[in-house]
Amino acid sequence: MTQRGEDNPAGPVGPVRRTDVLPEQTQTRQRNQSNPVDRVSESSTSENESSSAQDTELKYGAEAVINLFIPVTACMIFVIASVQCLSSYSGQQKQTVSFIYTPFHPADDDSAGTIIWQTVANSLIMISVIAVMTFVLVLLYKYECNMLLGGWLIFSTMTLIFMFGYFYLQQILKVNNAALDWVTLGIVMWNFGIVGIICIHWKGPLFLQQCYLIISAALMALIFIKMLPNWTTWLILAFLSIWDLIAVLCPYGPLNMLLQLANDREDELFPALIYSSGAGIAVPTVMVTTSAGTFLAPLLGMAETSDPSPQEEVQVRQPRSQRSSERTRTDERREGVKLGLGDFIFYSVLVGKASQLHDWNITLACILSILVGLSTTLIILAFFKKPLPALPISLTLGLIFYFTTTYVIAPFMDLCIMKQVFL
Repeated sequence: MTQRGEDNPAGPVGPVRRTDVLPEQTQTRQRNQSNPVDRVSESSTSENESSSAQDTELKYGAEAVINLFIPVTACMIFVIASVQCLSSYSGQQKQTVSFIYTPFHPADDDSAGTIIWQTVANSLIMISVIAVMTFVLVLLYKYECNMLLGGWLIFSTMTLIFMFGYFYLQQILKVNNAALDWVTLGIVMWNFGIVGIICIHWKGPLFLQQCYLIISAALMALIFIKMLPNWTTWLILAFLSIWDLIAVLCPYGPLNMLLQLANDREDELFPALIYSSGAGIAVPTVMVTTSAGTFLAPLLGMAETSDPSPQEEVQVRQPRSQRSSERTRTDERREGVKLGLGDFIFYSVLVGKASQLHDWNITLACILSILVGLSTTLIILAFFKKPLPALPISLTLGLIFYFTTTYVIAPFMDLCIMKQVFL
């Protein structure tokens, strides 16, 4: 008979393997029969471990949802407060500047047909620009044009923080009739911008980085609110919901290709956009145990957990950014459910446009609809365990609630008040 591990290192095959395994099974049965207390203790231990794992997963899921709702709500509140307090964003002033991507500007006295075709044309041009820029981003990442890609992202961040931040500060000073000399203004903006660029593109406290990302998203949302024509904004939000589905879920969608490239290279996506790129992605994570400890890894193929046996350890392929000792903050930043920075922007655009009507019923309805849509997306995310678009459900619910509340519920409530009808 061939002996295991000596003449045949791979182990016996055929009937020989059966004769070798049976005595081990017989010994196991005898040991279990002779020690029923041990068997009961092992069963209770496994049940306790399963219950503990479920409790940990439930707690982690709840914390992830809360940690996601807080920044989204903070960004929307920032935009609402700016729209209510700063006349430049309130929509009361006549629009004098606009994006080059929206060449048509429907007037209030134009015919319905003119307003419709100009709004559709503006929206299609804007969505086309977003699509082209997203594909360019994917191509630069695919062919490893890291210098060009990094310069592009840093330039975008500098534009958001310095130029839009200066414009926002100028509006605050104008509304409050406050004076500030150019030297002090330059020092304030320089320190504010440089610290933001360092925190976003290099390293710094995680909380400070998140604050800068939220401020950047809010500033970009305010620019959209100020410079986009009214009906064009609503149609762009509707088209973005469709584009987000295509970009994330289609096999050749740009964001799907971007995630696959990051998975194949075992790399992490751009730190400046992880609250994501272009349209939105919600990325699930999984708790992984290794010899180094227990941590969370995103479910993008970075963790191999293919039914390991109890004696095996889960093998984790760490991204290159994690292998560098200078990026010790990466593990902390990767915890929890990730949301695209574009989601923050367009959620805030919808809520900000709703707040221009100065009706808190409409504004609160839009906020709640966005949070409900985000919760629904997270529930679906828990079932499918794959990156999902975060814009479609929230924006669809937000648009439905906005138009329903504006043109149905609000007039009905006003009529009830006039007629002194109490419901």
